[in-house]
Amino acid sequence: MYKLAIKNKEKSRANEFSNSLNDALSSKDTNRFWKSWRAKFGHKSPATMIDGRNDAKDIADRFASVFQDACVPNSPQHHNEMKTQFCAQYMQYAGENLDDKTITVDLVSQCIEKLNKGKAPTWLR
Repeated sequence: MYKLAIKNKEKSRANEFSNSLNDALSSKDTNRFWKSWRAKFGHKSPATMIDGRNDAKDIADRFASVFQDACVPNSPQHHNEMKTQFCAQYMQYAGENLDDKTITVDLVSQCIEKLNKGKAPTWLR
């Protein structure tokens, strides 16, 4: 009976934690979410070794190498064709007519004042 009570208490605690995380996510309260997360999992220190490297410069160089390789065109011929097509279209691009859409300091200020700290703009949700 004693062991069952301990097991039930642990299960209840896990559910309570899951519920608090879920509530924070549902209400889009990122501060409360991360506070709950850190209370449960603590602060983990960053990895000190990445891909066999532990020097910051070596790690940065490895990341640069991996991402550079990821950004190489699959086919130089296809890349040149797409580049030529892009340049031709870009030369004809005139952009949107902004004559009736003047951006002023006041307009930018009003937009900034409407932003909520820690929240995505409503048009992104």
